[in-house]
Amino acid sequence: MRMRIDPRRSRRVCVDLLMWLYPARCRWCSEPLDDSPTLCRDCWDKIPLWNNRCDFCGTGTLHPTTQCLDCPYDVAFRRLRVATPYQDAARQVIHAMKYDGRPGLAKRLADLWMQLEPAPFDWKAYDAMVPVPLHRVRKAERGFNQAEVLARALTQRTGVPLRTRWLTRRKATEPLA
Repeated sequence: MRMRIDPRRSRRVCVDLLMWLYPARCRWCSEPLDDSPTLCRDCWDKIPLWNNRCDFCGTGTLHPTTQCLDCPYDVAFRRLRVATPYQDAARQVIHAMKYDGRPGLAKRLADLWMQLEPAPFDWKAYDAMVPVPLHRVRKAERGFNQAEVLARALTQRTGVPLRTRWLTRRKATEPLA
């Protein structure tokens, strides 16, 4: 009599064993993780939000302002918004999402955007959210477009329609990082 092994169950047993041998740790403070992805609860809660910001460049400021002292004067965009400084724990989460193939973190990053007071945008004033596309080769390497998964998470929270086909990328450019 042959015994049949369920591949899903054996995979789950292997994953549980590996998690027991090598427990997941916070990417910022190295504390063991509970049910929170990538960062422990304390580190998620410590990510600073830029509620006061420059209206023009989006940089965090002590008080709301229309144009801060550090604003670039020769920029091609009209307005930029930044939810948090790109440093410390926030940087670790973004790197995990982008380079470790963890698109599920986009939901937590979108939640950070939604916590900003006052809201960075009047979401009802926009017709669509259009993520910047990746070149097909880069998308194949990474497996997903991080801008698209973040935009998708934001559209679920704001009701602004997502339009992924309004822009195309034809030329493969060098990575910025």
